[in-house]
Amino acid sequence: MDKLVYSLANKFSLVVFTLLTIYSCWKIHQLFNLKYYGEVTKGIIIGYQTKKSNDYLEKNRKQIYAPIFTYKPKNKNTEVNISTSVYNEIKKYEIGDTVRVCYMKNKILKAQIKDLFPWRNKIYMLIVGVVGLIVTTLPFFKKMTHT
Repeated sequence: MDKLVYSLANKFSLVVFTLLTIYSCWKIHQLFNLKYYGEVTKGIIIGYQTKKSNDYLEKNRKQIYAPIFTYKPKNKNTEVNISTSVYNEIKKYEIGDTVRVCYMKNKILKAQIKDLFPWRNKIYMLIVGVVGLIVTTLPFFKKMTHT
C-alpha cells in the first residue's frame, strides 16, 4: 500500500512540476517577445500603487510600490493606464517622468515599462519546476538501472 501511495504521489508531482516548467517557459517566452519584438513608445509615470510587503515574518512590514503609467499606443487615439506588477521598496521614478513602454499591437493592456520587466518570479517558477522534475524523475532512473 505504501508503495502505491508513493508511486501515485510521485507521478502526481511529476505532472505538477512538468506543468509548472511548461507554464513558466511560456510566460518567459511571452516576456521575451514583448521586450524584444514589441512596439516601443513613450509613457508617463502618473502615480504608484502601494501595498504592504509579503514578508509576513516581519512585525513592521514595509510599504512597496508599483508604478502606474499612461501611454498612447501608436496609431491609436486613446491613452491607456497600466499598473505594473513589479513592486519595489523604493519609488524608482518620479511622477511625471517619461519612460519607455513595450506593448504588443494586439494586447495594448499588457504593456510593461522597458527597464522594469517582471522576470524574477518567472525565473523562480522555472527553477522550482526543473528542480522538481529532477527530484521526481530520480526514482524512475533508479528503477531502470536496478532492473
